[in-house]
Amino acid sequence: MGTKETLRRRSDIPDAVVEELIAQAALLQDQDQSAKSNTASVGELTAVAAELDIDPKYVEQAISQWRNASGQRIDHGTQSSIVARRKKTLRILAIIGGLTAFTAIIIALLSGALFGFTGMLIAGVIGITTFGLVAWLLS
Repeated sequence: MGTKETLRRRSDIPDAVVEELIAQAALLQDQDQSAKSNTASVGELTAVAAELDIDPKYVEQAISQWRNASGQRIDHGTQSSIVARRKKTLRILAIIGGLTAFTAIIIALLSGALFGFTGMLIAGVIGITTFGLVAWLLS
């Protein structure tokens, strides 16, 4: 005898609330089971479906559709995380580039004051090379 029939035979429960009680009981059971395990076997799903008079082939079809939909969501989530990572990398690159450029200008000015034009040229080459190396490492 199924859950519905058991509840309908009880005299203390009106037939009008049986569906609501089953839905609430299912929710409570799901919450309890999700605390223990986040997975259900095909056998468990088939047993629940049999209790609700659902043909097992429709359970398999529902599982297949869910797996397809879940796969699409995972792909979309992965794509979003890649875009977010790319934006973060570009921000870091911009910050490092700005700091490198600022440092290179300061070094070039100091080198120019100490060593003349040759010092400025060497400092500029070192700054550009450093910036290129950092950009290459971040990409």
